Amino acid sequence: MSLFTSCATRESRSTLGKKWPGSEPEVDLSRYEDIQKRPGQRSDVAVAVAISGGGMRAANFAAGVLKALEGVKVRGVNGTESNLLREVDYFSTVSGGGLAAGSYISLLNSYQLRNPADPAAKEFSFSALEKGSGRGWRSALSRDYQASLVRALLNPLMAGPFDRGDILEERLDDNILGRANGRSLRLSDVFVPKGTIPKTPYWITNGTVFENGAIFPFTPDVIEKYGVNGYNHRLTTRKLTRPEDLPLSVGLKTSASFPVAIPPTTLQSGLDPAHPVIHLMDGGVADNLGVVTALRLLRKDKARKKVLIVIDAYNGVTEPFSKRGIRPGPVAAALRSTSISLDSAHQRVRGFLDVAGNSGSIRHAVIDFTSAISGETDEDGLGNYMTDQLLATLGMDSTRQDDTSPQSLQAVFTQALGVGTWFRIDRKSQEVLLTAGQNAIFEVNETPGTPRKLLKPIRAVISEF
Repeated sequence: MSLFTSCATRESRSTLGKKWPGSEPEVDLSRYEDIQKRPGQRSDVAVAVAISGGGMRAANFAAGVLKALEGVKVRGVNGTESNLLREVDYFSTVSGGGLAAGSYISLLNSYQLRNPADPAAKEFSFSALEKGSGRGWRSALSRDYQASLVRALLNPLMAGPFDRGDILEERLDDNILGRANGRSLRLSDVFVPKGTIPKTPYWITNGTVFENGAIFPFTPDVIEKYGVNGYNHRLTTRKLTRPEDLPLSVGLKTSASFPVAIPPTTLQSGLDPAHPVIHLMDGGVADNLGVVTALRLLRKDKARKKVLIVIDAYNGVTEPFSKRGIRPGPVAAALRSTSISLDSAHQRVRGFLDVAGNSGSIRHAVIDFTSAISGETDEDGLGNYMTDQLLATLGMDSTRQDDTSPQSLQAVFTQALGVGTWFRIDRKSQEVLLTAGQNAIFEVNETPGTPRKLLKPIRAVISEF
């Protein structure tokens, strides 16, 4: 009997009553300046990118995709030349996917601070900052963060109010978000009030509320709704007087707190004196693709045309049958429960996006490990988009058929599917994932010597410009 009752030990309570809404809080875009006022942006097209969880696999695959999107030319404001990455207005990320977006946002922020004469960041290049000394994002996305988690088990500080997740938060703050001059990036560096010109896309990392399973988007207005007034940052417990002062690394670490492996993040709250804390788990528990927050943002944006790009690093099982002749035991079932919601979401994401697109006129494209292999042929006149100049931008060469042949790409994507989700990665696996990401937006080129074609959903996205 105790086994069954243990499943229902969570206390049912309602101490706030009507003071707390029945539905989960959503991001309130009216609190901030219109993101379409970013210099050099098309104000008639709203673009959101959702990036899935999946540890370092997701981080590096997504970084490769972002690099490729930067090479996709679109019509910018007043007919000028732009690229698809520059036109992104929102990032909604989960777990490891946030490392790719965080690298992009922090590097873009750093560039704009150093180059105030280029408010539109026309000279900024994510691809150009891949390697090299200093803030190269490839190095940041290849560090062994898992070793820090293991060493934390022997750290005497972990016996107090901190845990190994706080060690991870500090390392993400240093390496991914580029803590510079002793200052960590904060929510205020991304979300700006009315009357202030936005410099970067609005980036939302998503966590999951432990008590009720709600999606927790890390934005100043949501932080305020939950009454957050205290948090841990860089192994120090701190008070929060303004929600916009919360470090971005707290949200990034929270979103990546995979159940069991990394303890939930605990924030202090003054909203309900009887329950003064809120515990947050990995964002993938509620939505491993980040699409719910992304769609909500697009729905509230005032742009006439709306685009959602989903970068999905999923490599799980899609077929329903098992070779095991015996039913799973209680331990196996318990362990499976930590990840089954992730698999469940991927079973219905395309249907979900189709419904959302039809009801809200949102054009969407899903980029994953297999779409490029099974890409549709050109039937809409939007093919043959790639040029030698664009391929060179992506670090590719149209004459090197060994790099883009179906056999080579099949091998790359097969290897990418086999990379694990932990917070460490070897250089060979990173190279495979980056290559897979750069190629995932293209159809397989079956005819040697002919230009490569973007996937049909990407061509459809481009047509919105």
